Amino acid sequence: MFNLSMKILLSRKKWLFLIAGSIAIVLSSVASIFIASESVRSAIKQKAQNTYGEHTGVLTNITETKKSLLKRNKGISVGVYQIIGKTKVSSDRFATVGWMDKKSILLGHLKLISGRFPEKPNEVAIESAYLQGPLKNWRIAEKRTIKIGNSTKSLRLVGIVKNYSSQWSVAEDFEKGVNDFPNIFISKQLTTNYKKNNSFLFKYNGSTKDSFEKSIDLINHQF
Repeated sequence: MFNLSMKILLSRKKWLFLIAGSIAIVLSSVASIFIASESVRSAIKQKAQNTYGEHTGVLTNITETKKSLLKRNKGISVGVYQIIGKTKVSSDRFATVGWMDKKSILLGHLKLISGRFPEKPNEVAIESAYLQGPLKNWRIAEKRTIKIGNSTKSLRLVGIVKNYSSQWSVAEDFEKGVNDFPNIFISKQLTTNYKKNNSFLFKYNGSTKDSFEKSIDLINHQF
């Protein structure tokens, strides 16, 4: 009787260890799948931000300032940029000329192929797709003459920007050189020669749903 009881007890222990081991394997598998799913989701999100930017909305050609937007809207990140005008780069193509602050460059995930963004009045960076026509084969440190509006400037190339603007959405009443994004980047110092309104990239922190709703409210408030 004692031997039978011991056999039953040992048998139950074996089953207990087997069940515990099975549960451990299942939990380990679930954890691995969860970690893998999070990694995939993170990679997709990063790729989307690198392509379309991290900002949740855009305000173009308005009289607001960065300071006033930050004051009136809590939980928001704001980058400012200005559109100065446009210049002809081929027989049927124009490039938008403008300036972006560091926050806009960061929110937009803009990347440099080479060089840097302009810091001085005679410096310029250009989106690589616009190195054509009279600007074809423009090399870093070389000067070229660019006509912006009614004035002509001699500018030295200091950076080549990875193509980005063709991936971004524009306004329904889109007009080149008015309410789009810079293809040729000038320094902030040079913008003082032109009296233009500000445009903004902005991002609300929080859930996707809340960010979307707040972005719509902010855009509607401007019109």
